[in-house]
Amino acid sequence: MPFALTIIGMLLIVTGFQNTYAALGAQVAGDFTGKNNFIYWFVAIAVVGAIGYAKPLQNFSRAFMALIIVSIFLSNKGFFTKFNAALSSGSAPADTTVGVPLSGSGGASSGGSSIGSSLLNSGVEAAVSSFL
Repeated sequence: MPFALTIIGMLLIVTGFQNTYAALGAQVAGDFTGKNNFIYWFVAIAVVGAIGYAKPLQNFSRAFMALIIVSIFLSNKGFFTKFNAALSSGSAPADTTVGVPLSGSGGASSGGSSIGSSLLNSGVEAAVSSFL
């Protein structure tokens, strides 16, 4: 339990620093409202867990809890479909552009003269000369 609370706390701190708490709130609200929400799974886990407090029904409760967990992963092929889609999509290619746009028709093949002229024309001649 402390591990779960630590993870939740870190999630809240990160969303606070990134100023995305509204998006997090909308995502959590969407999980508990609308079509195919999480409430049904939450109620099923709570009822089966409550049955497990009775000693004679403890093994029955554990078996059904395992069945509920397996059915969460297999329901509508949601977990495995999204997992495979995430694996197959990979990450976006890294942006390898330099901070200064290339101007003119020569591009990078012109030996960089267009980069230098655009820097000089933009008023940063002193910064370029001290750097070079």
